[in-house]
Amino acid sequence: AESCRIAAVLTAPFLTTKSPGLLRKLGMAGGEDDLRWKTIETWGGLPSGIRCDRGDPLFPRLEALPAAAPVSGPATAPPGPAVAAPGSAEEKKGKSIPGPAAEITYDEFARIDLRAALVEHAERVPKSDKLLKLSVRVGEETRQIVAGIGQAYAPEQLIGRKVIIVANLKPAKLMGLESCGMVLAAGPGGADLAIAGFDREVAPGTRVK
Repeated sequence: AESCRIAAVLTAPFLTTKSPGLLRKLGMAGGEDDLRWKTIETWGGLPSGIRCDRGDPLFPRLEALPAAAPVSGPATAPPGPAVAAPGSAEEKKGKSIPGPAAEITYDEFARIDLRAALVEHAERVPKSDKLLKLSVRVGEETRQIVAGIGQAYAPEQLIGRKVIIVANLKPAKLMGLESCGMVLAAGPGGADLAIAGFDREVAPGTRVK
């Protein structure tokens, strides 16, 4: 456990959400003070008698991601974990609601290119009950996204719908299909997902900020 604590501090500069999450699994707060370099100058910094929290996997399988298939190779966590509303299905199941992720600067946020996209075609991925293959238009470009929202939405429910995607992630392959984007959704997963969208008309390709 102490080795994991030290590893979390060492990897915090580039695993900005996973490292604090690892500390929380070890029973620590996972805040800025726990991630300072001085905390690993000596062995034995993990408080005695602390209780670990198994929780959900820090690095889930790509096929099990609650939102869309990420487009940049290894899955990266969303900017912040989804927080269920009071009285939600997740709360009723007794699951703990994760707290906010580690803070980031505006410059770090500005690197994420969020865009409005129009779903022009959708179909299920064979041999998967979670994945949908979407064809979305972003400005003048049409791209394919493999999204893990198949338990919450039927393909026909998505055609013609405006969604928000992460547009500047590198392509990744899921079930042998290339995915070039990530659809934003909130919720604990499965049938409880809700796709993020707009309350008025927005042109495909419009930047979300």
